[in-house]
Amino acid sequence: MKESNAEIDVDGGLISGTLVTHEEALNSAVSIIIAGSGPTDRNGNQEGLRNDSLEKISTSLLRHQYASFRFDKRGVGKSCFPSLLESDLTIDTYVKDIHSIIQTLSDEYGFRTFNLIGHSEGGLIALLVAQTACINSLVLIATPALSFAENLIKQYQLRAPQFTEDVETILEAIKQGKAIQCGCEHLSLVFRPSVIPYIKSCYFIDPLAIASTLSRPIHVIQGDNDIQVEAMNGMMFEEVLGKSFVRLTMCKGMNHVLVRSFKDHDQNIHTYNDPTQPIHPKLQNALIDAL
Repeated sequence: MKESNAEIDVDGGLISGTLVTHEEALNSAVSIIIAGSGPTDRNGNQEGLRNDSLEKISTSLLRHQYASFRFDKRGVGKSCFPSLLESDLTIDTYVKDIHSIIQTLSDEYGFRTFNLIGHSEGGLIALLVAQTACINSLVLIATPALSFAENLIKQYQLRAPQFTEDVETILEAIKQGKAIQCGCEHLSLVFRPSVIPYIKSCYFIDPLAIASTLSRPIHVIQGDNDIQVEAMNGMMFEEVLGKSFVRLTMCKGMNHVLVRSFKDHDQNIHTYNDPTQPIHPKLQNALIDAL
């Protein structure tokens, strides 16, 4: 096993990641692991939340002699972007970063086959990349089938219904390009001016429509204890696109950070900051089957 730091030169900075290879690799492919929303590092962690979800994916792949690359997002960890502003970020920024990673792993490390493993919003980025890049296997883990706005409203309906009506009003204003008014501190933080460009860039993206344009089948892995991306999302991919195109694996008891959890909200959230929990075993098997 060889684990090394790999740096990707991109416009405006440097993406830093971890390349893991096996001396007895089964093939010349590498799986690029794409993190979900927010300031997430290469291991799947954010400030104050450590669960190592993405590092666990890499470790699972290594056990079966598969290479992987996971990375710190722009401005996170060791990925240095001196002039980066939050308002500069759009979904297209992250898509371009993956294209740059693919190019560098090909030119400098000799990989010829690429798999994408996207977690949560990272799955949406993977879908967008797959529209123009030559991808061998595409794996979506806990990826919303609903649009950005629909998924956000759904989360508020389930977890903070007192904000739902205001969120719907704000999202509609963003859609129409109007000024927004946030009536409380919480919503002022969620919809702060610097994140509006990113929200706008995601607003009209339809994951199901994008998936339907691809020529290769996709692998969808979903947990039924996920309180951020409900199980219905995984089933929607299968129902809308068909079983011949979508290979769905439902992991009983798995939550958003890819471990077994209780349905109880507080106990579920507790696992978000517990890196000792093992990755869900059915997820491991599904990943290997997909590759």
